[in-house]
Amino acid sequence: MNIQYHYHATAMIIMEALLLNDEFLAKWGKDAPVVAAHIALRIARCNQMVDSFTPSVTYNALITNDILPLATQVNPKDPVTAMMLVSGDHFYPLMARGHQWHFDPTNGWDFILYYVDQFDILTMPIHCQMTFAVHLHTAQDCGPKKDGPHAKYVGWPRQANLDLARANRVERRSNLPVYARIADRIKQGDEMWGHAADPDADCIQNCREGAVSSAWKLFELFSDKLVYYRGRNESGQSGYVFYDEHMEPSPAQRIECLQAVADARNDHDLQLLSERIFNYKSGKVLIPYKILTGELLNTFVGIVA
Repeated sequence: MNIQYHYHATAMIIMEALLLNDEFLAKWGKDAPVVAAHIALRIARCNQMVDSFTPSVTYNALITNDILPLATQVNPKDPVTAMMLVSGDHFYPLMARGHQWHFDPTNGWDFILYYVDQFDILTMPIHCQMTFAVHLHTAQDCGPKKDGPHAKYVGWPRQANLDLARANRVERRSNLPVYARIADRIKQGDEMWGHAADPDADCIQNCREGAVSSAWKLFELFSDKLVYYRGRNESGQSGYVFYDEHMEPSPAQRIECLQAVADARNDHDLQLLSERIFNYKSGKVLIPYKILTGELLNTFVGIVA
């Protein structure tokens, strides 16, 4: 998934879920929207950091921090990454561990479910929230049913990545990116990282099934509600609901965040829907994303190292 899912939609989902969690509401009362906004934004920010932690970020951090030479994202449009990919030197120690970690399904939903058994998801300290968030990123990319955009890719140079990217592109009737075609022509296809040859796989319209199933699972974790799908209504909108056990008879209540993930036309649409729902539910603005710096960045690196 892209930033619109890992940051904007994740913040929206956690926000709406927390404000439906009876235990959370009882603890925080009238302050619940403010506290929910802080938790949702912190987790979403750390989640997106996995895709923002490129070699350029590492290089800049090395200048001012005693940070490990590591990166979790290989982006051919990132200047330092591009230099590595075309130089022939391939600074594997800088990227291999962190980027492989990004694609490791054992860091995904299995870890998330184990982690929330060990810590109270509503009261975990910041370090634990960050650990949850960065593992959530891999969980979302792999998908709870191996239905995410990374499910069949690996995070190290491998010819199979390029072959799979090509097959996916053919199925969607789109060409490989220019840098992938050049690499293929000069017989450097086995040097393609992750799914760098098929970044469009992360667009919401191309990974809808995995995006919805991950959003569903995340909502249930934070809301402590069971979600039901009732199909689409006459207007074509998705019908994700839960039932309020405190009301008799229990009416179905619509879950707006899941409807947004299921119905967004593209990533830009998903961002707009996420911002609107976040603001409506919390009264707060879903602030623009900023990469982690300083001590938070060091903590992040300690988690993925």
